[in-house]
Amino acid sequence: MARVGWLRLAAPQLAWMISGTCFLVVAAFAELAMTRNGGQIVDLLSRASTPPEELDRVFFTIGSQLLTVAVIKHLGEFLLRVSGERVAIDARTKLFDALLQQDVSFFDRTPNGSLVALLTTDVDAIQHAVALHLPDVVRYGFAAACSAAWMASISWRLTMFGLMAGPPIGLLASLFGGYLNALSRRHQLQLSAAAAVASESIACVRTIKAFGRESLVAETYQGEVLRSCSLALREYGWHKCWNASNLLMAACATGLVVRAGSRAVLSGDLSAGDLLSFAVFGVSTGQAANEAANHWASMSNSAARGSRAVSMMEERGKSTGELANAFKVQVATSRVHATRPLYHQGWTLVVWQMPHSSANGVAVELHGLRFRYPSVDGCSPGNALDAINFTADAGKMTALVGPSGCGKSTILNLILQFYEPLEGGIKIGGVSLGSLPPGWLRNYVAVVPQDADLFRGSLRHNITFGGYDMIVGERGNTLSGGQRQRALAMVGMTKLVVAHRLSTISDAHLIQVLDHGSIVEKGQHKDLVQAGGKYAQLTASALNR
Repeated sequence: MARVGWLRLAAPQLAWMISGTCFLVVAAFAELAMTRNGGQIVDLLSRASTPPEELDRVFFTIGSQLLTVAVIKHLGEFLLRVSGERVAIDARTKLFDALLQQDVSFFDRTPNGSLVALLTTDVDAIQHAVALHLPDVVRYGFAAACSAAWMASISWRLTMFGLMAGPPIGLLASLFGGYLNALSRRHQLQLSAAAAVASESIACVRTIKAFGRESLVAETYQGEVLRSCSLALREYGWHKCWNASNLLMAACATGLVVRAGSRAVLSGDLSAGDLLSFAVFGVSTGQAANEAANHWASMSNSAARGSRAVSMMEERGKSTGELANAFKVQVATSRVHATRPLYHQGWTLVVWQMPHSSANGVAVELHGLRFRYPSVDGCSPGNALDAINFTADAGKMTALVGPSGCGKSTILNLILQFYEPLEGGIKIGGVSLGSLPPGWLRNYVAVVPQDADLFRGSLRHNITFGGYDMIVGERGNTLSGGQRQRALAMVGMTKLVVAHRLSTISDAHLIQVLDHGSIVEKGQHKDLVQAGGKYAQLTASALNR
């Protein structure tokens, strides 16, 4: 499946690849012709009556062949390099797009370093398989076949004798190939693990330094790198054992053939030039066959290393950018406007008439909501939300309050369809959230993050990231706390707010107090403070800070 996948990636560059491979094949044929002409020179020199003009003709032919090889070989390699770079660009673009389309739970399970390795080393492996190893398999396979054919034209008996090394070499290839592929996959996974440790450590460098754990983290990374090195050396060692076995069998076959050919020269069945050409062709056949086998193994290894990237490109999350804007929904600033049906890329989109909607926006309803975050490394967490029921009224502000880890952010994550609830559901304006495409819905969700991300680049890029209509938070070490949490006042829209400042939540129309994934209190600020419950404890704790 993986091999079919990367071959499909190479399909758009097939013309470049075929052209480059054909040039290399012609160059290989010219090199073999030079060998045959070299044998003719030996025969001409062995005869005293050879005219100089005939020698000049052969030397001119060899010079023409050298020029052909010099030009065509490098032109073919250039064309293959171009095709390889284009395949890599296409693969990285598709892979990055596929990563962005994955569900958020995928990123929870997968370290960032492993994802970066997918875009670098795995795609490089695909590029090598397509633009390097595959053409070389064709080139050297053709060279081996032509060399064997030229040997047969000189002496078919010696040729059959020399080709006896072929079956053992093929048997070794089948035995070593599967084992080397398995080692290659393990090596690639270990490289990803090392990259994940490095990425995580760099991201958490302040914490590492604060606790003085630089040595421990360095030892952890060193352990991952050493395991990767061990697998790489094992793979390389077995690969060289295979190469040595192939060369040994080819050398034995060549020695036996040369010995038999020498006897044929003594008996007058072959000329000295024919024997020289036959011997050189025999060596060329063995070397070309060995190179073809090596590149076949390398191609299989590269395909194995790139199999994760190919699988990722074939698996997309359910987010889609193919659906147009049938109506506008904003959560954390929610409003619905009816529009006419839209047509996009062959789809007919019918506008849903939103029940229970008002001019001020739409209601957000949560009923029987139960959720547990995905397990990581076999560790299954408990329920993050347990039987959540409440309604954020249209055009009103609903605040979610509670201690850290009580489920406030989880509710917003579910509304944004980052995860699927285990039980229950969410409705926006009476429409089930499950019937709304996430890619479409998120285009109309304005989010004011508590600690916003800044992307590398200019301020203009960050400000316009979501379009001029998107509410943008700021983040930076040179900015004040007030600047980082600044937000525009969203009057007349449905708002779901998660905040710790009393000035933010005290004006909410309804406050939902969560604890351990359940709603324990609800009401307005003054009533909840007077009740003396969980909310009163939280506000008192905030005031005493």
